[in-house]
Amino acid sequence: MKRPRPRPRPHTRIPLRKRLLVRLLIASVLIAVCSVAATAWLAVTTTTRALREEQGQALADDMDILARLSGYAATHPDWSGVPATVRALSAQTAGVSP
Repeated sequence: MKRPRPRPRPHTRIPLRKRLLVRLLIASVLIAVCSVAATAWLAVTTTTRALREEQGQALADDMDILARLSGYAATHPDWSGVPATVRALSAQTAGVSP
């Protein structure tokens, strides 16, 4: 008994969403987008923290200057000798030695 030959299957195309190449491309794009987003978030967070610390330091320096000049004003009758104090404060806050 002869077996009937199987019919040749018509050439069917795989749907685009089921192709491996398309899936790999989508996964790669998704990974790239997530990486860029995470890097941007990290950069913004780090920069914000650094700016807040710098602002806090500037405020602390300003308060120190105010306290020192107020102390000078309380202990001296006039401002004639203040330039030396101002130079010392300037050197301290700018990081330069007098």
